[in-house]
Amino acid sequence: MSFIQDLQAVLEVACDMFGYIHGEAMVPCEDGSSLVQSGASVCKTVGASDFKVASASFCMPPNVCIPGRVWRTRTPEWHKDVSAFSPAVFLRVEIARLVGIKGCACIPLISLESNKVLAVVTLFAAHATKVSDIQKQPLL
Repeated sequence: MSFIQDLQAVLEVACDMFGYIHGEAMVPCEDGSSLVQSGASVCKTVGASDFKVASASFCMPPNVCIPGRVWRTRTPEWHKDVSAFSPAVFLRVEIARLVGIKGCACIPLISLESNKVLAVVTLFAAHATKVSDIQKQPLL
């Protein structure tokens, strides 16, 4: 299996196990200046598919938006309701509001060999989530 296929499998399992409607994996671009969509994603609803299409061209430099911040800090983040954020915090907030995305978990996948972030996985829910409930879920 390729790395992208592995990411796809992780997203499918995470969405199925925990009830997320959309999962995506972003990877560093070739020059390492930003995160780009890897091609691995899961869409469980029409709204999630619309979110995926609208997100296809987004790039996240370090510390920009949730995936960029997770990439820079190397620390997972959980958010109860991203639709309540400003565009400065979550670039895709307007799209999220339109399609009904609320809860979010964002996790860096770090290589044990190189200690580099290989990908940032973001999972989205259709309902506001209690952060305490999300944090009880095992990390990928």
